Formats: sequence, structure tokens, C-alpha cells
Amino acid sequence: NIGLEIVAIITISQEHFIDPTDEKARFVAVKVKPLRKLAQSVTLKAIKANPKLAEMEMLRQSRLSVAPVRATEWKEILKMAGE
Repeated sequence: NIGLEIVAIITISQEHFIDPTDEKARFVAVKVKPLRKLAQSVTLKAIKANPKLAEMEMLRQSRLSVAPVRATEWKEILKMAGE
């Protein structure tokens, strides 16, 4: 089982484009730019266990992807990361 976690804060540096690795051109990708590492990582398991994050778009999608994060969710994640 792969351990998925949030380890850094990033920004989108290029908006969506067709993923060049997808031969059928069904998926899009974005380019990201790292801003800084978090004080400590926040695991997907911890996010799923936190009732304050139950409505996160990331958890409602069938696969992990780029998703919006509400201000209240952002504050909770930073709190969990020791920020």
C-alpha cells in the first residue's frame, strides 16, 4: 500500500493541458512550482480521519488529482502539519 501524504506547498505554474503521457488524450495535467516544504507531512489517512476535512473535493474524487481546497480546510491542514 502506497503511503500518500502532503509534504509541501505548491502553486500552479501552468494551467491545464493534455497530458503528453496519455496516448488517448483523455486526461489533462498541470505544471506546478514548489513554494516550501511543510514542517511535517500530513498523510491521506490522517486527512480521511479528520471530520473537519470530510467534504474535501480531493476525498470525493475517484482518484487523487488537483482539486480546490476551501480556506477552512487549508487552515486545518496547516494546523495538522504543525504550521
